[in-house]
Amino acid sequence: MKVWRTVALLGLVLVFVASSMAFAVTSVSAAYSSGVDEVVMTAYMRMDTGILAVAKGDIDVFWWPVGGKILEGFFQQYPQYQDAIGTVPTTSGYWSLILNPAHGDQDAGVYNEGEWKYLVKATDGNVYFNPFAIREVRFAMNLLINRRLIVDNILGGYGSPTFITGVLSSEYTYPYTLTVAYQLGIDEDGDFQKGKQMIEQAMEKAAQELAQYGYKLEKVTDPNSPAGYWWYFEGNPVTVVFLIRIEDERHEEGL
Repeated sequence: MKVWRTVALLGLVLVFVASSMAFAVTSVSAAYSSGVDEVVMTAYMRMDTGILAVAKGDIDVFWWPVGGKILEGFFQQYPQYQDAIGTVPTTSGYWSLILNPAHGDQDAGVYNEGEWKYLVKATDGNVYFNPFAIREVRFAMNLLINRRLIVDNILGGYGSPTFITGVLSSEYTYPYTLTVAYQLGIDEDGDFQKGKQMIEQAMEKAAQELAQYGYKLEKVTDPNSPAGYWWYFEGNPVTVVFLIRIEDERHEEGL
């Protein structure tokens, strides 16, 4: 039976982003049993305005995640408020790569069957090779990426390398997830050469499989390529399309 299944997007988690919630450092003289009579909520359209309001004592808490580099920039601009703001470290989100493993003939309703393995017949009628349809290639991406480097260089140290989305790095069960990652040979620093070798072997195996169905996946020598060659499918270069977020440091991560 031929079945077309919904294409899944597989996530590769890179880092958790560590942020802080700013609050004013003040000396309060009150009885132990005294309570709060009123809570006043104020909205700010700009993050720096909210942080400055805390620093000046206009509000007590800026209840929104503030990235470490943003806070550093604030203190550089307003060094007089260095001791006026306290922070509460928290995990506010995570960064990941989403890989598309799709392969199949959409028109015929075939998903990963026979000759359509690793290939996609798109709505334009053309057949394309998708390297991320290869499981070994997706796994190797874990090794190509240096999570620690991203945390140190892009987040300025305000983050934590991680491997899954289900358990935050601040949770007490997180160390158990590290055991699984380490057993799979994945760590915070990655192994670029090993990952590259895995992809190379997976591509060569795919080329042999596709040749059985009359398709040609091959290396084409090019001195301008970093590797000295490019992979070509049916005479056209294998191309990977990236969609990169641009509103924060994820732009640098994508580049």
